[in-house]
Amino acid sequence: MDEMENKRSPYAARSPEEAHVFMIPISIAYIVHFLYNPLVTYDRDQLMRIVVDYTNIISHRYPYWNASRGADHFLLSCHDWAPDISKEKAGREVYKNLIRVLCNANTSEGFDPKKDVSLPEINIRGKLSSPTPSQHPLNRSILAFFAGGSHGAIRKSLLRHWKDKDKDIQVHEYLPKGMDYQALMGRAKFCLCPSGYEVASPRVVEAINAGCVPVIVSDHYTVPFSDVLDWSKFSLYIPSERMGEIKSVLEGVSMRKYLKLQKRVVKVQRHFELNRIGNNGIMGCLEEERVSLLKFKDSLKNNSLLPSWNEQKQGDCCAWDGVICDNATRRVTKLILRRKPLNDDMLNDPLLGIGMRMKMNASHLLPLNQLQVLDLSFNSFTGVVCKLKNLQVLDLSYNRFSGYLPACLGNLTSLQALDVSYNRFKGTISSTLITSLTNLQYISLSKNYFEGLFSLSWLANHTKLEALDLICDSNSNLRIESDDSSFFPQSQLKYLALSCGPLGVIPKFLSHQYALEFVDLLDNKMGGMFPLSLLKNNKRLLHLNLGGNNLTGVLELDSSLYSPHMIFFDVSDNGFQGGIPSAIGSIFPNMSKLNMSKNAFQGQIPSSMGNMRDLRALHLSNNNLSGQIPDELLANCKLLYVLDLANNGLHGQILPTNSNLTSLMFLYLYNNHFKGEISKGLLNSPSLYVLFASNNSLFGNLPSWMGNLTELRYLDLSRNQLGGPIPLSTLQYLVMLDLSLNNFSDIVPHCNNNTPTWSFLHLKGNKLSGPIPNVLSNASFLILLDLMNNELSSEIPIWINALSNLRFLILAGNKLEGPIPPTLCQLQKLTLLDLAHNNFSGGVPSCFNNMAPESIDETFTMDVSFYAVTLLDSLMENLDTPFHPQFFYGLSETMSYMVQVQFRTKFRSELYKGKILFLMSGIDLSCNNLTGKIPSEIRYLGNIHSLNLSHNVLSGTIPESLSQLREIESLDLSHNRLSGNIPWEMKELYRLSTFSVAYNNLSGSTPLMVNQFATFEKRSYEGNPFLCGPPLDLRCFVPPPPAPAGSDSSSLIEDDGFKEAFLWSSIGSFVIAFLGVIAYLYLTYYFSPYNKRLWFWIRW
Repeated sequence: MDEMENKRSPYAARSPEEAHVFMIPISIAYIVHFLYNPLVTYDRDQLMRIVVDYTNIISHRYPYWNASRGADHFLLSCHDWAPDISKEKAGREVYKNLIRVLCNANTSEGFDPKKDVSLPEINIRGKLSSPTPSQHPLNRSILAFFAGGSHGAIRKSLLRHWKDKDKDIQVHEYLPKGMDYQALMGRAKFCLCPSGYEVASPRVVEAINAGCVPVIVSDHYTVPFSDVLDWSKFSLYIPSERMGEIKSVLEGVSMRKYLKLQKRVVKVQRHFELNRIGNNGIMGCLEEERVSLLKFKDSLKNNSLLPSWNEQKQGDCCAWDGVICDNATRRVTKLILRRKPLNDDMLNDPLLGIGMRMKMNASHLLPLNQLQVLDLSFNSFTGVVCKLKNLQVLDLSYNRFSGYLPACLGNLTSLQALDVSYNRFKGTISSTLITSLTNLQYISLSKNYFEGLFSLSWLANHTKLEALDLICDSNSNLRIESDDSSFFPQSQLKYLALSCGPLGVIPKFLSHQYALEFVDLLDNKMGGMFPLSLLKNNKRLLHLNLGGNNLTGVLELDSSLYSPHMIFFDVSDNGFQGGIPSAIGSIFPNMSKLNMSKNAFQGQIPSSMGNMRDLRALHLSNNNLSGQIPDELLANCKLLYVLDLANNGLHGQILPTNSNLTSLMFLYLYNNHFKGEISKGLLNSPSLYVLFASNNSLFGNLPSWMGNLTELRYLDLSRNQLGGPIPLSTLQYLVMLDLSLNNFSDIVPHCNNNTPTWSFLHLKGNKLSGPIPNVLSNASFLILLDLMNNELSSEIPIWINALSNLRFLILAGNKLEGPIPPTLCQLQKLTLLDLAHNNFSGGVPSCFNNMAPESIDETFTMDVSFYAVTLLDSLMENLDTPFHPQFFYGLSETMSYMVQVQFRTKFRSELYKGKILFLMSGIDLSCNNLTGKIPSEIRYLGNIHSLNLSHNVLSGTIPESLSQLREIESLDLSHNRLSGNIPWEMKELYRLSTFSVAYNNLSGSTPLMVNQFATFEKRSYEGNPFLCGPPLDLRCFVPPPPAPAGSDSSSLIEDDGFKEAFLWSSIGSFVIAFLGVIAYLYLTYYFSPYNKRLWFWIRW
């Protein structure tokens, strides 16, 4: 009403002809106040008659009503009696077209969502204000909160069920003295918004402004703005008849869903904020500020950025994306241009130019002299921001700012928060800059390239400091000075993250901190005992990370300790000994992630861990633990996603039938002593995604019921004692299957025509016999197939070319025979081929030039990145967790397990895995019966790193084209029947590190000992009787120089004739004897199966 009566208001029409809508100025509250005084009855007939009479007068007296029969008139009211006015028979015709704007939008009382408008009910509390700063969702320790009178049936039911009955569901009729209503809302995850005498409640808006997810407990309520806002994305609805189920409903909301809801609540706050026109009557922001923002946009030199900042549109810049103005003055106070992907269809980011380098001109922001918050994070900005003296928050994180950290930032003395993390700042940090900003509450300097010294004493006078974040980049040479005994900060920190090289000892000042909630001292090489005072002094500590240090001794946690707020506890990679504290589950009952891996803990896993009912990830790998997995843990930790017990001495079944880990997705049990058949207890974890249980003592068959684990993608049961047939058809949804080094004898044929999703199939070291199974013929996604060391026979099947994505094919150590099929050459992505130790015959295929992609490194690196990203994306899409992906410690192991291959190169067998494998390429055809010449087309394998053709019957000369294999590092042509010279061009193979042409019929001189050939020893050439030159002992014959002029040549010839004859006679005798020995050894070796088997075992 004030705005409409303001003659300068742009909303009020100066004449009826200019108006779009007409307001009927009826105040139900005022009528009740004057008409029902004294209040002796609640009968509303009199109220309704007055309103109907008043509206009838307007409809008859003024022609504007009759122009639309009231359809462009509206009545506004937030009184709970307002809906009743349409019930009066005399007013039904009048209100048939009238628009009602009501807070009490009750459909059971005639509210029509198609015509009427639901208005959010707001308790102004004396002044218009912006939303209160929202606390981080992880700091919210109250599950649900409500405080209010017993008004109406729904509230009475709420109070009856929950008033003062549950610490998680805090329901109060009247708040106890000393408790702050707004503060409690800020600490609650969910705020209950029950109907009172009317369906609406101001608690809905209060909850949104406090960053608390509203839970609407109401019947027949049409929520505000429901035609444009999807309330299911940022609120919950619980029918009143389910009042007693509130806790179970809210506990059933996954953390991931809650975080999405809460994030969206913060985003929609602006829609529930009152905006009022300033006293000067100007509708939008100041023209000077609008122009300066447009100049700032132009300085970015990218028209696709900030599309709502339209130069042609003379509108309100306060409505532009990322621009927030003061409600009263309309001055720009906040500029939020952060660009952080949110994966949310209802949340948009102002900037769209991620990855582009954008140099900003900060001088264009100087007219914004009331700017308090400048957030440019998650962009690619460069430039300097130093002259905005009223700035309270400056966030430059995740950009490309470089050079020295500007000392002029010290002039921004009003700063309360400074974040320059994840940039490219270098050099030393100015102590003056830090000491000048005494109003700082939050400072983050992490992940830059700083060097020199940062002394914590610079913060001695920062009495308001609550958060210090200084995590160094691997390229940083910054050192933190923390052991100054005279330094005791005047502030009480809540957040501390320090990791910049060796601190040596735990900082002494921590013993005087009592408000810490988050402590991260990862990788500081701190020695000594566990700092128990951190737990005793800081009762609200929720995150403690001491991983990667040198802490030793016994981890003693007093059983009298109680840390209900602790949700993250990491002491991994230290030197702790002794047992895990037996009461750890009672000390940390609300633990979400517990990481105690890579220590020397002994004894059993405490049964008290079953008390951690909110546990999401448990890492106890790489210790000396024994015993079984406690039944209490298996029964009670239903929210557990990750269980990592690898590399211990645990025994029993991997998951017994009483297991109740219904949320489990990652299970790491490898390198233990688990025994017995595979338990059906796995079926109690239907979301299981990864199961690694290699190197245990499991026996029996691989059960077909494992096909019921439809979410399982990665399965490793290698190095056990499993046997029988492999039911591959029931495991067709797996991405990786490793059953190596077991006793499997057969593969069950496919019973359907579905295309399996296998990408990595490891079946080496079993007892598989017969042809390569046809069940693999439609495995078109297969990238790795390892059938090494089985008893497979017959020829390579013709359908092998159908495996078009195959990169690694390992068939060594079988009984395969026949020629190497040309169809194998059609696998154009193949980069590692091992056919060694079989009975292949025929020649080396000349079509191998079709193999080996042109850009192996780039292609493979992209592939390994794809699988890593796919794995993490899949995980984060399916998991309900607030934590960084590092929360799932062990995913790197998953990548290594997916792609690991044993391959012989450089005269030894190596296990290539992860990215290293993707950078490797090679062919091994050794120990077969291949004949004929080495094809010259082999030169097209330009990217190959290893080529082994040894122990065959190859003949002819070494082709000069081998010198074109410029990436080759290992070349083995030994034990063949090659003849002729070694091509001198091969000295150009600069990457060659191992080389052998031993035991052939080569002749002539060895290559010059230059470049890589200077490193090869005698064994690279031995067994070639006609080969001479270093490093062999036999020197090549060089004709004597011509006799000097005037000498008696006939005399010389006569004197040396006997010597020369004797020399040639000796050489001839030696050669004949040597060849006889070689022939005897060769025939003995060739016809003796024992010698061939002996070579096999020597190799493997």
